[in-house]
Amino acid sequence: MPAAPRSRKPLPLSDSLARSLHLYAIAAAASGLGLASAQPCQAEVIYTPAHRFVGRDQKIGIDFNHDHRMDFVIREFPWNLIGYPGNVVEAVAEPKGGIERGKFAFAAQLSAGAQIGASDLFLQKSAYIASATYYGVYYGYVGSWSFSSSTGYLGVRFLIDGETHYGWARLQLHYNFETRQIDVLMTGYAYETQPNTLIRAGDTGQITEPEDKSPAEGPSEEKSENAPAANQESRQPATLGALAAGASGVPLWRPANTAPIQQ
Repeated sequence: MPAAPRSRKPLPLSDSLARSLHLYAIAAAASGLGLASAQPCQAEVIYTPAHRFVGRDQKIGIDFNHDHRMDFVIREFPWNLIGYPGNVVEAVAEPKGGIERGKFAFAAQLSAGAQIGASDLFLQKSAYIASATYYGVYYGYVGSWSFSSSTGYLGVRFLIDGETHYGWARLQLHYNFETRQIDVLMTGYAYETQPNTLIRAGDTGQITEPEDKSPAEGPSEEKSENAPAANQESRQPATLGALAAGASGVPLWRPANTAPIQQ
């Protein structure tokens, strides 16, 4: 016959051990409550599909967070490269905004998946995306973007309530030999809602806004009245020295009236 199990009497804890266990329980509970009440904010990408075209002397505005304030403008206009007339496409940021930098101080053409964040170099206020003379892309093309590529991404930063956010715009560029202009099609854009958080080019996240089909605008009244024709000498010609100067030389070979557009 098996022996009956012995009854176990609880042993009293020493005062020091009981006090230590009590303090540990309080600390663990406080720590758990703190973690529960201070959940971290989740990064979130908001994507807007688009179908917007930019042709000769036209511009489009991009309102990334749809607060009815344009964060960027993309525009096409005439210019003069070392005495050869042509056209240029430029991205213009609102104050304290920026465009990710590529070679020759032009806007970078990013591939899908490329990182856009604080570790990247940004050009302030404005940056040329691409340019071409009337004599064709082969002789006149300067910049980071390739007309032969089907799609590229423009990396940007801008402010929302004084905090820095990062985003991208998806563009397709084509040189029209018949009209001698650079055609641009924007097919979408997105931004990261969490401030100071990187985004990857092409990331469309989980939230999609209605498609943006806003038409392009023509040149402003000021530009229409004051801007000379593309082949007039009053446009400031570019020089090889200015090109070699990189970012510091860009203002030297921009057309005379290329101040940031005020929306």
